Amino acid sequence: MKRLIPLLGLLSLLFLPFQAIRADGGERITDFRSVVTLSQHNVLSVAETITVDFGATSHHGIYRDIPVILHNGSDSYYYGFKLVGVASSSGAPASIAGQSQTGDYQEIKIGDANRTVVGAQVYTLRYELTPFALKNGPLDRVNYNVTGQGWQYPIDHVSLELLLPAAPTATPVCYTGTAGSQAHDCTISGSGTSVISLSSATLPRGSGLTLDMNLPGGTFSTYLVANQKPPLSASFWTHLALAALVWLTVLVVIGLFVYRKIDGWRQRRNQTVVAQYEAPDGLTPGQIGLLVDSKSDMTEFTATVIDLAVRGYLKITRLERKIIFFTRVDYQFDRLKPNDGLQDYELTAITMIFASGDAVKLSQVASTAAASQNQKAILQLRTQLGSSLRTAGYYAPHASLLG
Repeated sequence: MKRLIPLLGLLSLLFLPFQAIRADGGERITDFRSVVTLSQHNVLSVAETITVDFGATSHHGIYRDIPVILHNGSDSYYYGFKLVGVASSSGAPASIAGQSQTGDYQEIKIGDANRTVVGAQVYTLRYELTPFALKNGPLDRVNYNVTGQGWQYPIDHVSLELLLPAAPTATPVCYTGTAGSQAHDCTISGSGTSVISLSSATLPRGSGLTLDMNLPGGTFSTYLVANQKPPLSASFWTHLALAALVWLTVLVVIGLFVYRKIDGWRQRRNQTVVAQYEAPDGLTPGQIGLLVDSKSDMTEFTATVIDLAVRGYLKITRLERKIIFFTRVDYQFDRLKPNDGLQDYELTAITMIFASGDAVKLSQVASTAAASQNQKAILQLRTQLGSSLRTAGYYAPHASLLG
């Protein structure tokens, strides 16, 4: 846990530049330009060009909080949101560093976590909201929050070009300021299906520009429905499917493991055990050890050494030496006769033991100095044991044996 805390602290520093941009450090939006098309199918397609002046303060990028919920009295209307893309016209990084919904807003982090910028930067953001318009009695209502109220620094100038599927029934109304404000520091122009709105004063922190209008009833093929949330996005289902696939794979692997364990236990419980007190076909203990579990390790090596002692090739003597309250145990190996008649793996074992002479102790054989040679000898013995059983017909020529 003590190692984890500094790591978490280091990771948190990566997000400080994005957090710092929310504080008032002199940053400002010099121009917020929005070109929007509202189709007969009730899809609002937005292209925003945001010019930000960071001054001398370096940042990784900006937050863009896009309103995705419209509150109208006791009812709430939910827009379906689709991010089309981001770009930059001034060489600034324009990748998406993060996307999530916070309250009434879809929050987009635009920038590059591995690079910072200063001065004036231009970001272009394209997205869609659908369905967008709602019914207002016999008419259709369009209420568009152009900038949102989430900006934590002032906006010098806002311009909106809106193309509609039908002309408004009356002159649209624009509002500026915080949510619920009735201020009109803005102008409306255009004719027919084209509406142009401009801010006429700098919008303070937390302020925005909103447009409200009515269109003829039946203009759209579909409408917002009060308190009805949009269906989950395709990306959500994709991530859900991937997560389900991962969990299914884990469960299948666990199931197969448990099945094999239970099946092995069942086979061992039901098998008939036939006692045999002599090795079949004159196999040595080392060969039988490999044959029993298809595995060769120090057990087979030890069995081979003891078998060589039983057959008179060497003598093993237990040595004890008392040290105060403890007894130190070692073993003495003495060569008794030549290596005539030994198989190759037996020759490897006895050569490893008597590498330094005809009378050695186990502590000498297992010394650090001999470790490398001993490891090579044991690996060679494993290979030779397997080869002897393949030659005897107990394994297929290319059967894989565990080391």
